[in-house]
Amino acid sequence: MSNNIAEINEYDYILTFDGGADPNPGRGYGSYHLKTRKGKERLESRIQFGDNMTNNQAEYTALISGLADLVETIERAGKQPSTYSVRVWGDSNLVIQQLKGAWKVKDPKLEPLHRRALELSKRFKATSLNWHDRSNSVRLLGH
Repeated sequence: MSNNIAEINEYDYILTFDGGADPNPGRGYGSYHLKTRKGKERLESRIQFGDNMTNNQAEYTALISGLADLVETIERAGKQPSTYSVRVWGDSNLVIQQLKGAWKVKDPKLEPLHRRALELSKRFKATSLNWHDRSNSVRLLGH
């Protein structure tokens, strides 16, 4: 499987994700927002992921939830994700840098989440992974 994580100027979808745990570790939650190039939007807010989860696990799980939803939505329309590009935004520098391959995954609990996020990312023609300031997540997702 080729690595299709790249910087892209043109995109078909924007996925913004955020996750957290209260306390850390604690009850994991996350949200994601999907937007098409044509401006159609959908927000999945405050999804509960369960107990004994760290902030980093929740961040990965929110991203995975958003990517899986996008794959399913495209396939349900009778199309292939491999013909679309997605720009991903998140405020977790750890998740973004690990998925780009710049940072190693040292926590064994994150390894399967990292692997799943990469598998889903590679379903698309191209995936651009981008960090943004926490204020952008709060403004869009509410947490």
